[in-house]
Amino acid sequence: MTHPNQRDAPLTHITEHGNGQVILHIVCPHCGRAHSHGGGRDLSIARDFLGHRASSCTALHGYVLTDPDGLLP
Repeated sequence: MTHPNQRDAPLTHITEHGNGQVILHIVCPHCGRAHSHGGGRDLSIARDFLGHRASSCTALHGYVLTDPDGLLP
């Protein structure tokens, strides 16, 4: 069951590092600041890293990483 304070956090952009590491970027729906989360070592599987994540701020319920704009393959 989803907690009522748990919100969607749509991806704002993605970055790929030279070693293949994918970083998923969002604006926190709780504090309004930029947060980032690992998205695996290959862009082709980064979609597997969407879903619930703990927030980097003080929001106790985290949020759900989503990709409504289709940024991921």
